[in-house]
Amino acid sequence: MNKFKSINLLVLVLILVIAFIGCDDDHDDMMTNDEVSSFIVSVFPNAGSTAISTDTTMSIKFSQSMDTTSFMDNFHFSGGDEMHDWMDSLSHHTGGMGGMGMVDMEHMMNMMDSIKISGVFHWNNNFDSCEFIPDSTMMSNRDYMMFMDENNMMSHDSSMMGMNMNHSDDGFHQNHFTTE
Repeated sequence: MNKFKSINLLVLVLILVIAFIGCDDDHDDMMTNDEVSSFIVSVFPNAGSTAISTDTTMSIKFSQSMDTTSFMDNFHFSGGDEMHDWMDSLSHHTGGMGGMGMVDMEHMMNMMDSIKISGVFHWNNNFDSCEFIPDSTMMSNRDYMMFMDENNMMSHDSSMMGMNMNHSDDGFHQNHFTTE
């Protein structure tokens, strides 16, 4: 359980750093919550879930129809031993909790891409819900993570998801879970 808490803490710190790096004092062109209404409504498995079956299908529900390509390009699923290796590597590149900079963020994203588990997406007819089925069966008793960068996702009508501050302050959505 300590590994799970350490992973959550490190990912939270990374998200806060990403949000801080992306801060801008010029908010004149920011859209209001009413202008953008697409965002992730629910994700299964729920964050922090344990004893999830190794053949579970993940599902994501949105508030409106999505541009499927922008979602799939910004969805990362990883886990198992590779994720623990990635977290160890990330620790070495950040100099601990306080030493993260732009080079380290680039390393983080490159590593995340390198450990991404591929799979197949199945969308409903309205494109407001999808299932993700990994290409290989998940391993037992391992941590897994779904990471979605809402800043670069669009709804079917081309509204940017990350602009909706109603659902997330940083534009990132992540769910960690552990298999049985």
